[in-house]
Amino acid sequence: MWKTKKPVLGDHIRVSRGLYYHHGIYADDYCVFHFASPSDNEMNPETARVLYTTLDGFLKGGTLEVREYTFEESNKKRNPKEVIDAAIKSIGEGG
Repeated sequence: MWKTKKPVLGDHIRVSRGLYYHHGIYADDYCVFHFASPSDNEMNPETARVLYTTLDGFLKGGTLEVREYTFEESNKKRNPKEVIDAAIKSIGEGG
């Protein structure tokens, strides 16, 4: 389930781009990890990489949604520190 609310460390977030949703991992308002091209065309698969940007840069004027997990899902997912550590280690990775 997706809700419009303020995210916290490690949250899975998304924003609608019209035909698709763009997803990211929230660290804070100045750092959102996401998979995109560093050029203006964020969907270019040849140049897409794990990047980070500000929350405003990620949203590009769109509405933020935060993934809310069920109790069972929450018990299976990594804790916020593990999520952020994995995102940091993935910066620059493509493919």
